[in-house]
Amino acid sequence: MDRDDTEVKYVKSMLINKFKKHIVVPHSHSIGSLILDLIKRERQHETTDYSGLISPTIQFYIVFGMSDFDELRVQLKTEFSSDEIVSSLKGKIQGNLGLYIKLFEGKFLQETDTFYKELSIEYLHKHSISEYLAMVKKKLKEEQDRCIRYMVPHTIYPLNVTFNKVLIGEHIDILREGIDKVIVNGDYDDLIHIYNLCNDISAVKDKLGAVFRNNIVTYGMKFINNCY
Repeated sequence: MDRDDTEVKYVKSMLINKFKKHIVVPHSHSIGSLILDLIKRERQHETTDYSGLISPTIQFYIVFGMSDFDELRVQLKTEFSSDEIVSSLKGKIQGNLGLYIKLFEGKFLQETDTFYKELSIEYLHKHSISEYLAMVKKKLKEEQDRCIRYMVPHTIYPLNVTFNKVLIGEHIDILREGIDKVIVNGDYDDLIHIYNLCNDISAVKDKLGAVFRNNIVTYGMKFINNCY
C-alpha cells in the first residue's frame, strides 16, 4: 500500500466521521429506540421477522465506531511507511466499540432489565418454581442466541449478568421458599440451574449457598431424629 492509498483511506474515514458526527450521533436516540422496540417485539415472539432491520442497524454502530483514523493524520507526517501506519492502527480500529457501547449497549441492557422484571413478576405469580426455572433457561438461550446474531461478544457478559440479576437475584427470597420443595422432590437439575445462574452475582450466590447449607442441616437433623 503506497502513501496515496493511505491518504485516500484517511479522506474516506474523515468523511465517515463527519457523517457520524452530524447524522448518526444526533439521531442516535431515535435509531436506538426503534431497534430496541423491534427487539422487544421479537422477545414477545411476534411473527414478523425483524432481523433484516435489527442486524444492519446494530452493525451500523459498530462500523461507524471503528472508523476513527484521527491518529493517521499525525502519523502521515512521520517517517513511518504506510504499511507500518496501517498495521499500528489495526488493533485500535478493530477494538474500537465505543460508539456501539455508548449509543446502544447500555440502553439495550436497561431495556433487558425492564422487560424481564415485568415478565418475571407475572410468571412467578402464575407458575411453579420448576416451571419458572424452565422459562428462565429458555429465555436465557434466546437472549444469548440473539446476542450472537446481532451484536458483538463484548455484550454477552453484561447481558448474562443483567439477565441473571433480574430473573434470579431479585427473586431469591421467593425462590428460596420453593427450594425446600425442590430438595424434597430431588429436583437436583433445578438446584444446579439456580446455582449456576448466580455465578456472576456473588451476593446472591452467597445467600443461596447459605440456604442450601441450612436445608442440609435441617433435613439432616430430621433424618437423625427419625432414627431414634
